[in-house]
Amino acid sequence: MICAISQPWPCGKDKRESRGGVDGKHADDQAMNDISDERQPLIGSRPQISKWDKMTFNWCNLCGLVSVVTLALMLGFHNAVLPIVTRAVLAPIIPIQNLSNEAIGAHHSCFAGDSDCPPCPPGRDVSVTSLLQLSHFPAMQQHVFQAQEMIWTAAPSERAIIRMENLSMLHSSLNYWCCHTPDEQSAIVKLVRRLEWYPIPLTINSVSCNLDHDNQTVYILSIYDDESQAQLWTFVQRIENAMRAAGIPVINPRHQAFHSTLARVSAEEYPVDVVVPQIHQTIPRFASFNMTVFEIAGQLIYAQPFT
Repeated sequence: MICAISQPWPCGKDKRESRGGVDGKHADDQAMNDISDERQPLIGSRPQISKWDKMTFNWCNLCGLVSVVTLALMLGFHNAVLPIVTRAVLAPIIPIQNLSNEAIGAHHSCFAGDSDCPPCPPGRDVSVTSLLQLSHFPAMQQHVFQAQEMIWTAAPSERAIIRMENLSMLHSSLNYWCCHTPDEQSAIVKLVRRLEWYPIPLTINSVSCNLDHDNQTVYILSIYDDESQAQLWTFVQRIENAMRAAGIPVINPRHQAFHSTLARVSAEEYPVDVVVPQIHQTIPRFASFNMTVFEIAGQLIYAQPFT
């Protein structure tokens, strides 16, 4: 027997059997009435929808609409509004003067060059860098934030700013050693661990700039004072001399002044020669602190305590 999908009784049974064995026209009429009642909502009047169902349906539609609108607003905010809001929040404490066309892109006061590693031969691709973390010094964070306000405000356009240094990642690099093997890196870390040194008093008190080798990027830097420079030079040279004595080559030795980056700006569009002196005039000192620990190859190296 072939059963129709619309058949309201079980397959293989006569409709009279499904009605408890009642025979005759009454059973037929009753069955047809039942079928008619069952199909009434499908072919007759509109089904009744409860008030709760209507509310649920409306809320679902509203939630879907809100989700779409929220996504669109988020994309628009990220691409168009966020840079404007950022500049509005970073309002200047001391405003930069109106800039002339000649000031845009002027960076004659910047020194050229960088500490990038040269191409390394195969098997010698490990760079060993030591870092002095600065973000945990409140004065440093406060004054870097103030300097970044001024840098943002002086930008003639959004594209003049390439990148602001993250306030939670402020640091100074003590060295940029390049082209080592993994074994040499391990030997350098062991050598530094054996080094006896004591806390070094340091001060960051000026601002300068550096034109990168690509001639498109200018780094605006906070600079250590002369006494701090001398102390850090002596410290790093002690490590480099110990490396040479151990037979470890010193590739890319330190040759730049010690600094901490504030921002990276466009060499063609940012008024570096105007902004750098004004930051220096506004912030005569960023921070003074004792260097008691630094990081090399992911490991912390602590100074000997004062006795």
